[in-house]
Amino acid sequence: MKLRANTLFLIGTFILFALAVAIFNYYEYQQNKIELYRQIDEKLLTSAEGAALVLSTDFYERAIDASSISKSEDERNIERLSRFAKAMKVVYVYTMIQKNGKIYFTSSSATDEERKSGINLTRYFDNYDDASDTLKNVFRTHTKQFAEYTDKWGTFRSIFLPMKNQKGETYVIGADVRIDTINHILNERTLNRLLNLSIVTLLSLPFFTWRLRRINSNLQEENEVLGQEVELREKNLKQNDIQLQAILDATQESIFLLDKNGIVLTMNSTAAERLNCKSSDIIGHCVYDFFPLDVAKRRRSNVEKIVSTGETLSTEDCREEKIFALNYYPVFDENNSVSSVVVFAQEITARKQAEDHIYHLSNFDALTGLPNRQKLLLDMEQSQPNGCAIFNIDNFKELNDFFGITSGDILLRVVGEWFKTMGFYPYRIGGDEFALLFYDDLTPEKLHIRMSALIAALDEERFVVENETLDVRMSAGAAIGSHKLLTRADIALHTAKERKIPIAFYEESENVEKQYHTNIAMATTIRKALANGRILCHYQPIVNVITGEIDKYETLVRMTDDEGNTVMPMQFLPIAKKTKLYPRITKEVLHQACHLFSSRTEEFSINLSIDDIHDPSTVQDILATMTQTDTSSRIVFEILESDGIENYGEVARFIDHVKKLGGKIAIDDFGTGYSNFEHILKLNVDYIKIDGSLIREIADNPRHQIIVETIIDFAQKMGAKTIAEFVSDEKIFQTIKRYGIDYSQGYYTGRPDALE
Repeated sequence: MKLRANTLFLIGTFILFALAVAIFNYYEYQQNKIELYRQIDEKLLTSAEGAALVLSTDFYERAIDASSISKSEDERNIERLSRFAKAMKVVYVYTMIQKNGKIYFTSSSATDEERKSGINLTRYFDNYDDASDTLKNVFRTHTKQFAEYTDKWGTFRSIFLPMKNQKGETYVIGADVRIDTINHILNERTLNRLLNLSIVTLLSLPFFTWRLRRINSNLQEENEVLGQEVELREKNLKQNDIQLQAILDATQESIFLLDKNGIVLTMNSTAAERLNCKSSDIIGHCVYDFFPLDVAKRRRSNVEKIVSTGETLSTEDCREEKIFALNYYPVFDENNSVSSVVVFAQEITARKQAEDHIYHLSNFDALTGLPNRQKLLLDMEQSQPNGCAIFNIDNFKELNDFFGITSGDILLRVVGEWFKTMGFYPYRIGGDEFALLFYDDLTPEKLHIRMSALIAALDEERFVVENETLDVRMSAGAAIGSHKLLTRADIALHTAKERKIPIAFYEESENVEKQYHTNIAMATTIRKALANGRILCHYQPIVNVITGEIDKYETLVRMTDDEGNTVMPMQFLPIAKKTKLYPRITKEVLHQACHLFSSRTEEFSINLSIDDIHDPSTVQDILATMTQTDTSSRIVFEILESDGIENYGEVARFIDHVKKLGGKIAIDDFGTGYSNFEHILKLNVDYIKIDGSLIREIADNPRHQIIVETIIDFAQKMGAKTIAEFVSDEKIFQTIKRYGIDYSQGYYTGRPDALE
């Protein structure tokens, strides 16, 4: 019984022991898990805080959209963060921003495999489709969060640390450790614990040694754990110091940690190199002793300001002809007082020089060195002048063509310098145009006196260009006020040019701006008409005076506006010529007329301007369309006698091309201008259309009759037919018939209309 009782006691005791062991093992497991997660979270927090210092200080201000960071800079950022992640023994560190409700990576480390294969490699401004609600909440609440989640890169325990850049914009820094790694460490520790306890259990089976061995085992384990924790903490502290120094040395910026009096607590290698000293010679000393007195004074003032206000400070400073961007950040103690100051110094000399160069290219004329139109507009916006004048060199193109481009360039520079000698600050705003701004209280009378004096001084000036003395004349336009000064001065200049006067002032009563708006609206209407097939052709009969039959038609262009109204050519063709739309209208008329008359038997004529003949594209289209539609033998091209036809060389070549294909030529409005008979003889024309100004009064005006008889006689002798324009009644028709004119065109014989 006693043995049985002892056996039962031993069994009961062993069961209680085993139960106690199981409970203790579970407790130890939970404690290990809590401690391990605390260590992991501490490592994640350190990694996230450290990552903020790896990239350049201005990165977070620039990383705001897809085009802000170049691919090469992104590659450098991946390299830096990857090295840092390895040093910190985490899988990833990365930065993110939120824009338009979406989260984008702005930088990220990568594993060696990702960088080698490119698979799952995160690049700048990649969209994070798998963003969790926890991450989105961090952007919303600006509170750091630890989280466990799964995405395409794996399952992680992560930290999301919100930060703000200098502009107050939020970005988030993240760091990841794989859950598999955490579980592996935890299981390894638990297995070791179970193994130790199993050994203790086997060795403590004899009842009389159980208590002693248990006590000794517990004491030994506690001592070992305490020793391991102390060793681990010392190792972690040392590792943290190494990692922090690695972070500081990885950046190209100078970094100092100063106490409130400027004593250097720590610094990176870049800072030591820029001061031409060793870190050991600087740490523990006052940083101001290593700078010239003026620089030291400014930087001491900056640190003192940070200590007193507790606010960040960004500024620029110069040292030894180099420019540095300085950023100061306060570090607070447990009492929320500034205990130290972190200083980032980045040399930006090259960047500032590039900015200055770009500014000069954008705002100054490369030829003359004068401020340009862009600078003029900027100065007008910032300084609010009261007056503006624009000067244009008269006949500059002719001077340029005669003396050469080099002389023309020299003249522009000389004229710009002349304005300076007259006490003005000139702008070159166009090819041969200069502008002046006036800031004093001006009246039109005062400004007119000043500009007249300037023009008079110009008349007396002689400009020497490459040993040639040139007389330069200018036209000027001016405006006074605070609204649309440049535009109004330009309008006034055009007025001076049109009226051939030296100086013109903007007059609001002339409604020139309203006409400009009308012209713009008409140009828009023409473009729409061309795009939507609203350029139309009407055809006016040309009647044989002897037979009374319609032998031919003249093609006349019309346009339909947005409301369906018919617009006559005089309303839109002048605008089309000024806006370069005229060739498109010519081609449209050509195509419509040729395709219509390809199935008819009459001759038909199309009006061409001298610009059409000078345009190779239009000429090529004319010749191709004549051939394609088989209308070469029936097409007649009307050329205005007053439209620069004296440049007969190019016109003669065009006529030769047309006639080789079987086409004919008519001279339109003959009798206007000076009617150069010699040039007409050289052009070998088929028809001469007598201008309507002569035909309207031919029945009653003897002078007109003499001119018309002369033209008829001239045409007959050169073998050309005559066409009378503007035949409006029976009396005129009978008169031209009596004089022997071949064809009649006008409302009397037929109005323009569409043809089928």
